[in-house]
Amino acid sequence: MINLTKMNSSLKTRIAPTPSGFLHLGNIFNFLLIKLIRDISQGEIHLRIDDHDPDRFRREYVEDIFEQLDWLQIEWQSGPKDMQDFMTHFRSIDKMAHYQSLFIEFQMEAIDHFYVCQCSRSQIEQLTTNPCQNLKLNYQENNTTIRYLDQPNMIDVVLWRKENIASYQWMSLCEDIEHGINYIVRGEDLKESSTIQKNIAQHFSRFHSFVSCHILHHQLVKSANQEKLSKSQKASPIYLARQAGLTREHVFLQFSQWLGMPACGDWQEICKNAKLKNSTLSFF
Repeated sequence: MINLTKMNSSLKTRIAPTPSGFLHLGNIFNFLLIKLIRDISQGEIHLRIDDHDPDRFRREYVEDIFEQLDWLQIEWQSGPKDMQDFMTHFRSIDKMAHYQSLFIEFQMEAIDHFYVCQCSRSQIEQLTTNPCQNLKLNYQENNTTIRYLDQPNMIDVVLWRKENIASYQWMSLCEDIEHGINYIVRGEDLKESSTIQKNIAQHFSRFHSFVSCHILHHQLVKSANQEKLSKSQKASPIYLARQAGLTREHVFLQFSQWLGMPACGDWQEICKNAKLKNSTLSFF
């Protein structure tokens, strides 16, 4: 359930979409839940747009993020103000040198937890044990990755990609630490990411504060045939639904029902109801 005792003005959360496609209803409900928690707590929202993957980045996807946030009347207290501010000052891809310097420091502090791997993703999926763990390979751009290994906890994940860029797991941790994020709202499909990131934080002194970060995993928004909505599966973009007549109030109605509350199209009433009624959401 949403634990209101953990919500106060010191709460700092974030909205962190990836510009790899147009936003769908699942993204919108995530944003609204973050807005709800922020409005109840009177804390802060940081806007972070994760454009660290240049192969999937498109300018129109970023523009869509700002457009839908404006439509939903979601305000944020830090991060890019608009498209121009984002492109000039807040691109993740421009911070690779910073992520790399922290990564090198982490490797020195937890040297026994790293190895270089030359296997492809498909090869990894077919292995029970990665043979590269014992080969002591050197990192070669475009040919190898650097993986983080914690065998007792069955964690083996790429932190530095073969393209010589940070993985999502590493970039996200660096950003959350830098901006003092202490409350994260994400889908239940990212529970494994939460486990990985907290494990990493335990082994790197600079990131120890993340261990106490509260993480709320929410139920996923699914299609009519009960499949997870995702950009990769070409989920219907919210901008198309708006063009067909979808209103903000109708989205609020669906959102309140998704939370297990009485259907309501008024945002202030939703906030009041959230304070009175427990939802079906659970903490990590």
